[in-house]
Amino acid sequence: MRSERVLFFYLLSLWVLAVLLSCIIFDPLSGTQTSPFHARMVELFRKYGFVTYDGLSYGGRAFAYYPFGYFLAGIATRIIPTEVFFSLFPALSFSAYILLVYLIHKKFSDSYSAMATVLLITTFAYGSFARFFIHQLAFVLALLSFYLILEKRYLAAGIVSGLTFLTHAESFLFLTIITAAFSIREKRGFIAILIGAALAIPYYLHLLSKFNWYLPILDSEYRWMVSSYWADVRPGLENILKLKYFIFLGIAGAIVHRREKIFPLIVFIGTFYVFMGSRFINPLGIIFFSIPSAAFLSDIKMKKEFYIATAVYSFLYLGYAVSGPLQVSTDDELLQTLKWVENNTPENTTVIASLREGHFITYYAKRKNFADGLFEFADLRRAKLSMLAFNGDTAAMKEILEMTEEPRVILVRKDSKIYDFVAERFKAAHVEGKYVVFE
Repeated sequence: MRSERVLFFYLLSLWVLAVLLSCIIFDPLSGTQTSPFHARMVELFRKYGFVTYDGLSYGGRAFAYYPFGYFLAGIATRIIPTEVFFSLFPALSFSAYILLVYLIHKKFSDSYSAMATVLLITTFAYGSFARFFIHQLAFVLALLSFYLILEKRYLAAGIVSGLTFLTHAESFLFLTIITAAFSIREKRGFIAILIGAALAIPYYLHLLSKFNWYLPILDSEYRWMVSSYWADVRPGLENILKLKYFIFLGIAGAIVHRREKIFPLIVFIGTFYVFMGSRFINPLGIIFFSIPSAAFLSDIKMKKEFYIATAVYSFLYLGYAVSGPLQVSTDDELLQTLKWVENNTPENTTVIASLREGHFITYYAKRKNFADGLFEFADLRRAKLSMLAFNGDTAAMKEILEMTEEPRVILVRKDSKIYDFVAERFKAAHVEGKYVVFE
């Protein structure tokens, strides 16, 4: 047992180091469209304590529909520099996540197989923890709540599940689904989820009342926007292919350990969850398959070989985490362009750009962008016009220009389908590689 604990903490420390080094080397806000959005939230919560709207949002975007994580981050960044916090937060969240998965697996299987499965999970989870996202906290809270249910501490689990809901609703949905599966074995666990919902729902009712009870998910145009916009929403089939080994091990575990009634249901619901195409399948959804997988691995007697493979694999993955060619970073040309916009335009300037630059504009340039990159409670008409215009629809661009008052600038990539239309009508004020700012 001692050697197993040593190997587990070796694994934990190596992976946390990988995440930390990746954040230091590549910048935790780079390589993703939404990290600057989370950073903007933290920035406003740090400055004002609690925020309802983003002043740089034309749509009247509700800025506090997941308030708990941003509130805590706002407090933390009053104590330590934001750049340090953005690097430390993913590593600390990741270490808590790994530890909780390990403790959960020990409830169902031999502790070493649980550790081996944790290693596999990190392969899938790494991408979600190598950058700054506030829902990393929700992942940890969701797992903590489930662990407390396993420990039969239902009231504490209910309180933590309520905080999960206030940090990220989709993580709470995952927690609800897996707890519903587990309730076959322990029905009182679901009571904890009901407690959490009761604690969090009053806030959301208050929020929705401010928006005339508008639910974006019920809006067909909103759903079309989401399916057209989010590049990281993968089809269910692609998720299935990516998780094929886990599904195989999960089914094997469910068959071998038939006495565990929870295992077949977890695999069935997990497969359905994957087919939904949720972009939060990593790292929460993988738990559906990893629990029975760990039980299956516990029956394999090749302990020594697993130890060696685990040590070698985790060390190699440290190299993967900090290797430049395998990382996706935000284009320096874009950041330099936005810095120019911040320094050379009036504060009330509107930036007309594609949706994908939206979060970067509000965080780095501190200017209003015509259409929000996040549009749950923003102006869908603006978002749709921006999407159409930067895909070459000149009529949509003309409508945008008619709607936008001076001062304004247009940020366009040279390879954009709308570039020629803009270049023929406006003067280039700044060129930074493939990005051009027109006035």
